[in-house]
Amino acid sequence: MFRLTLGLLVLFCGTLSPAYAESDVVSKRGELLISAEKLKSDLSVGNYRTLDVRDREAYNAGHIPGALFVDMVVWKKQSMQPFGLTDEKLWQDSLDHLAITPETQVVVYGDMMPEVARLWWLLKYLGVKKVAILDGGFTSWTKASGSVSTVATAVKPIEHPVHFDSRRYADLDQLVEMCVNNQNAILIDNRSAGEYSGKSGLGVRKGHIPGACHVEWVEFLDGEGKFLPDEQLRAKLDTAKLAAETPVIVHCQSGGRSSVGVFVIELLGYPSAANYYQGWAQYSSDPSLPIKTK
Repeated sequence: MFRLTLGLLVLFCGTLSPAYAESDVVSKRGELLISAEKLKSDLSVGNYRTLDVRDREAYNAGHIPGALFVDMVVWKKQSMQPFGLTDEKLWQDSLDHLAITPETQVVVYGDMMPEVARLWWLLKYLGVKKVAILDGGFTSWTKASGSVSTVATAVKPIEHPVHFDSRRYADLDQLVEMCVNNQNAILIDNRSAGEYSGKSGLGVRKGHIPGACHVEWVEFLDGEGKFLPDEQLRAKLDTAKLAAETPVIVHCQSGGRSSVGVFVIELLGYPSAANYYQGWAQYSSDPSLPIKTK
């Protein structure tokens, strides 16, 4: 049985994040978020590969012109397989069919932020450097009177090797080792309050990892599904006591909601947080690992 001090903020080694000073924390909102108005103007000159993560029916009914449909059921299934996040051939094929290289400028949109952020995180983990999220999703596009197409987009595949960015990902072995040995990073749980407290949830056991700070992912968005201003996002993360020099790991049940949390931390200008992608689904299934309820 692993033992942890309950007041501990958990874990991770310095290899997750380079040396960073607080003065280096500069908002990346202009880089990681794009408004519907800007996307409208930029699409006319063909600047982006636009990806739609809604279901096939919604895509067929109308999508941003030129957008490719991405089946997130398939992508999630691939990513949750044993060793799924280390299978280069699997992910190279996925990116090839979307004609995406490390230098492609990508915009992801949809109507469910955890799935939008999941694709954002997967692309960044796979080495795609320039990936932005359409703020407010497809709803913001239609409110901005963006044009809509019902013609499915087809592209010619591009072959390019995948380069995993291991700093963005934490596996269970790393999580457990660093919880016990280092205790020098912040762990953030982006699940619901009920899941965190152990009153609800889908895990084999219920509760949370001792020392984890709780900030539910929905707290980062306003009533229109847009991300809150930076100062409000920082306030939401006050309890986590983010510091530029301290590595961060984020988790949820199975990678989607934690991808929202990772996105927000990077949006605020902090070093890339690591996503414990298999999350509570995996952690709760090991009876030797400590949990806490409240």
